[in-house]
Amino acid sequence: MVDHRALDEFIRRNARVKARAEQALRDNPNDIDTLCAVSALYDSMGDFAGAQKLADHAVAIAPDSADALVQRGVVLRHRGDFSAALASFQRALDFRPLAARAYHELARLGGLSNREDAFATLISVFDQVRAEPERALLAGHAIAKVLEDRGEYEASFDWLVRAKAGTARLNPYDQAEAEALHDAADTYLDPGRYVKVVLMPEKTP
Repeated sequence: MVDHRALDEFIRRNARVKARAEQALRDNPNDIDTLCAVSALYDSMGDFAGAQKLADHAVAIAPDSADALVQRGVVLRHRGDFSAALASFQRALDFRPLAARAYHELARLGGLSNREDAFATLISVFDQVRAEPERALLAGHAIAKVLEDRGEYEASFDWLVRAKAGTARLNPYDQAEAEALHDAADTYLDPGRYVKVVLMPEKTP
């Protein structure tokens, strides 16, 4: 079952977003924030080659930019080049020791699990960024992943809960709002709204 109107709108919306992104690149071809943002967009669309080209360009322009190095590492991870991704994340930390996203990505790839000082380092990072919920969430997830890799599952879960506490305060759960959203989704997903596509085998003449 395919909702053709929704599919068409999705394609049009992606095309518009991509067109605006490419215009931003033409206007700011050497702006690191723009390069990283469009690289992330291409990455989300599955254009990994295009995403890496932009991330590489950002790193070439600003080799000490932690944001550019992290973005390149993310693209490299998606392309399966894990050793290069790990190196990019580690280099980001050389320039920005409190880059929580870099720690998070390193932990996802198992790049911290065998380091004796990893846990103490991550605790220190978490304590220094805890006032910023999004960064604290990333640091806390990194801690949880290291503990999980070491088989300390209960402690890992505790850190997941602790890491999410800050974002929960920013985005509190509203039961009434959640029920309204669920009702709206049920209405939208009513099978009667969809066009059922049935492919029939061709008849041999």
